[in-house]
Amino acid sequence: MEEVVTAGKKPGSPLWEVVNGERKLFIFGSLVPLPKCFEWDSERVEWVISQSAEFVGPPGIRSGTSNSFKLPGILRELNKREKLPEAQTLEQVLPPDVYAAFLKEKARYALKNRKLLPMRPRFAAEELSRRAFERAGLSDENRITPWIVKRARKHDLTITEAVVNMPVEEALEMLKQVSPKAEEACMRTVLMSIHSDLAAALKRAEAWMEGSVDLLKVQDYPNVGAVCTDSLLNSPIAQEARIKAKDMWFAAAVRALENNNSTFSILPMREIFHPEGLVACLKEQGYTVTGAATTP
Repeated sequence: MEEVVTAGKKPGSPLWEVVNGERKLFIFGSLVPLPKCFEWDSERVEWVISQSAEFVGPPGIRSGTSNSFKLPGILRELNKREKLPEAQTLEQVLPPDVYAAFLKEKARYALKNRKLLPMRPRFAAEELSRRAFERAGLSDENRITPWIVKRARKHDLTITEAVVNMPVEEALEMLKQVSPKAEEACMRTVLMSIHSDLAAALKRAEAWMEGSVDLLKVQDYPNVGAVCTDSLLNSPIAQEARIKAKDMWFAAAVRALENNNSTFSILPMREIFHPEGLVACLKEQGYTVTGAATTP
């Protein structure tokens, strides 16, 4: 597969407008992966940010610690959780057909990487997917959101997070409890995605860079990571946290539409186009969505 090639400045995602009378919420669609190197024409986005009163961050779950004394121990524990116990290898824990498919994709995208073999399936799958993206000229690093947050601070916007903080001990315990069947399902899903969706990922990235509403609307936005994420975040606390993060975003968006003349936010493309996504929820609430979401 040839790398995606970009030339000149690209407009990036269109902006969706959620309207409540004279008050507007502008939503910028984020996408991962995107090309490793491209020049983004960000002037339009920065101007809208500069005219806004508030930035509502995307929904998510955060786990970490501010205790520098705990950090080395946490990193050691995380490294331990990423590896199979008792010096096992993927060949020993995966069914023969899954392991054969893994070796085939590994030979294509990570031939010399021996570090994958003793990793737990979900982490090996994640790393192999990253290598496949790199070979196609794509990166799963989210560079756009930090840039937007930085500009929001530069223009003195009120920053509202829709993030649920989870104790790092809880996250490590969840890693410990993920079942072998769930890990196998994660590996199968990622291998299928690498085989069938990599070309589609390139098309989505090109549509995003060009800011083409027509192309973005007809793309599939498979939640490939859902199988792996669900296997990790399968405790009642984690499931509740995911729902709470979306509820936080929705509540912040509604409040902003009632109080601010202009508000800026980011949502993954899936939340914009999916019939049960957060933009659809705003429509159901009675708000008017204009621009790219409804007009070609």
